[in-house]
Amino acid sequence: LHPGAATTDILQLYVSTIKAFRILDPLGVLLEGVGEPIQEYLRARRDTIRCIVTMLTDSGSGMGEGASSLFEELGRDASNIEGDDTDLDDSDPTSEAAAAAKVWEPEPAEADPAKTTRRKRVTDIISMLVGIYGTKELFVNEYRVMLADKLLNKTDYDTEREIRTLELLKLRFGENNLHSCEVMIKDLADSKRINGNVMTESKRTCNAGEHMSLDVSATLVSELFWPPFQKSESNAVTLPPEVAKSLKIYESLYHSLRAPRKLHWKPSLGMVTLELKFQSGSRKTFEVSPTHAAIIQNFSGVKSWKVTDLATAVGLSVALVRRKVVYWINQGVLVERVEGGQSYFDASDGESQTRAAWSGAHEEADSVVESAEQQREAEMAVYESYVVGMLTNFKSLPLERIHNMLKMFVVDPPYDKSAQQLSTFLGRLCARDKLELRDGSYRLK
Repeated sequence: LHPGAATTDILQLYVSTIKAFRILDPLGVLLEGVGEPIQEYLRARRDTIRCIVTMLTDSGSGMGEGASSLFEELGRDASNIEGDDTDLDDSDPTSEAAAAAKVWEPEPAEADPAKTTRRKRVTDIISMLVGIYGTKELFVNEYRVMLADKLLNKTDYDTEREIRTLELLKLRFGENNLHSCEVMIKDLADSKRINGNVMTESKRTCNAGEHMSLDVSATLVSELFWPPFQKSESNAVTLPPEVAKSLKIYESLYHSLRAPRKLHWKPSLGMVTLELKFQSGSRKTFEVSPTHAAIIQNFSGVKSWKVTDLATAVGLSVALVRRKVVYWINQGVLVERVEGGQSYFDASDGESQTRAAWSGAHEEADSVVESAEQQREAEMAVYESYVVGMLTNFKSLPLERIHNMLKMFVVDPPYDKSAQQLSTFLGRLCARDKLELRDGSYRLK
């Protein structure tokens, strides 16, 4: 194991190792000894959780046979769980002890006596992958973030595959843990129905001066159940007048159907399908983000823009506009020129060669919601003032003392983090030169 190997390759090798040792040693003694170093190494990699969740939930993830077999394993194990009459609810110690008594067997002679005796050795692939971190909460949070990205990128409201995957995961991780994910999928079904109602109401009430000139469909999300959205400068984009008017009418129709609820638009999210007609008479169709569409819409009447004027027109910074315009330059739609020390963007005649065959979504490949790691950092940030206050009163404190004092004094909301999570948080404060670690104790810098 070394840093040069991809995490997905290591996971596939680990899955193959588990399968091989299940045949060689059904009792799992050898696998217990071989698997622990691999688990410890994977635990140190930052992308391990995301890779495991991707392999568990997407057979077409492009991660090779390991991902496909892991998705099939999830379905196979779920069938076994459905057919198992034994209640293994970890929240009920009595039930757990009773179930363990029924299947008790003495430890194998080859077992390491120095290790704690387990109710049964786990050779189940999914359980061993979850066992890398010892808690399923991390996997559920990561799945929630990945599911949000998938749902927000859908334009047809088709969630059949996501529903099937969610049902399998609910059998494995429990319904309560995945309730938010269930609400997120339900939001898409509700969005499809509400869009149909809005369109019907629009046709019924439209008049010559007040109707949606564009075909608008919206994904309506219950904000409390979705991961926090990334804070993006693109949210300040100035949409073209005809787009803003259509959204305003949609919002009004929605309010009339779902009063007293109101919509709050996220202008940087979504997808726009537009057709561009060039001077040469040729036409091209693109699927791009609203920000890309707002930029190119300004060239419908004016064929040349100075970069600073274009940034003012769309309400974004010059740096962001330059980054977004790169897509249109690569597609041969715009051409950049420099004149008198100023940058200009000109509309092409449609004959320019396309430099790169990537879609408008490529530049927006990053997650539109905050990652599980970002959410954990935000949760830990509220404890910074407590830590600073402790170290102001006490010259220095070890990790364990800080951890115990937080559990004692932070009650609203209650402090429920592990010592490892606190250690990671304090390490970030040290990296920002707010604290320093000396002789195993933290102190203000």
